[in-house]
Amino acid sequence: MVPIVDEVIEVEVPFQEFLDRPEDSPWSEYAHGRAIVSPTPNGRHGQILANLLMLLHPLAPADHITLMAPLDWLLWPEPDGRVRQPDVLIIPRTFLVDGGNRVMEPPILAIEVISRWSRRRDLVVKPAEYARAGCVDTWVIDPADPAQLVVHVFDGRSGEPREVATVTGDDLVAVTTPFPVSFRPSDLVR
Repeated sequence: MVPIVDEVIEVEVPFQEFLDRPEDSPWSEYAHGRAIVSPTPNGRHGQILANLLMLLHPLAPADHITLMAPLDWLLWPEPDGRVRQPDVLIIPRTFLVDGGNRVMEPPILAIEVISRWSRRRDLVVKPAEYARAGCVDTWVIDPADPAQLVVHVFDGRSGEPREVATVTGDDLVAVTTPFPVSFRPSDLVR
């Protein structure tokens, strides 16, 4: 039985044990020698993800697939193994390995939706890790203010994340990489 948690729990485990975990394991991510158990996101988080999938799927290149967590992305192996599960990722179909349970190459786009327990990790730590692992485009969506959803757009081309846009509410997010897309943050909660 998977435990219900209302805070992030970190458990020290060997990297290989994390990778070999059963499908029903509560461990979702791995960093700094610890498996991470995160609380279940709320309905607003799910609404944003559903709207992102509907927006992005038809715009992504035909040979790519738009997926959402849980799906492991192995950012880098031991000795400092790192596994993350971006809320949404777009990858070439050929990147799915291990029976479709794991991605070993960087996605062309990784998206995180901030949860109340993960603000610093989603807005600071993950964009840096994703850029270091080769993901050029990362978005972080902040739903903290229900009236003013915020989208942060990061460029990781240099291996370090550089915030290139912060768009709020009814203003227009318009990007050309990894493919052209435009939307208003407020559209993600309608």
